[in-house]
Amino acid sequence: MKKLFLLLIALAFAIPSFAQKSDRNHNRDDRKKEMQEFKINYIADEIDLSGDLKEKFAEIYSQMEQERRAIFKSIKSAEKITENANATEEDFEKAAAKISQSRAEMVNLEKKYDEKFATFLSQKQLFKLHQAEMKFMDKMRSMRDNKKKSKK
Repeated sequence: MKKLFLLLIALAFAIPSFAQKSDRNHNRDDRKKEMQEFKINYIADEIDLSGDLKEKFAEIYSQMEQERRAIFKSIKSAEKITENANATEEDFEKAAAKISQSRAEMVNLEKKYDEKFATFLSQKQLFKLHQAEMKFMDKMRSMRDNKKKSKK
């Protein structure tokens, strides 16, 4: 009887914990989606897109971002070698090779999507797109840094 009681108490505390974790993941996904939409709208405004072109841009840009994230995850995974105190020279060599390969993939990805964007964007818009991406990232870094400073 005592074991059953303890099991019920454990379940009573565990269920809300699982629900909160699910809510956190859902909220994180929502925030990522909102941020992606915000970024696309920001860039589209910076390169003077509207209507059908903006929709086409958003679709292709979203695809590109998915592929970028996959490559970025690969790089981050390889960088985790520094967390392993027992890593060998061979482990570091493999990690470095993976990072180099991933960076090359990133360059190829950019070329691939530049070609896709060039089918409906002018060269000026394409150039401004890259500038807008950098400007967006700078603003995000600045906001993050300001947030960290305000917490101190």
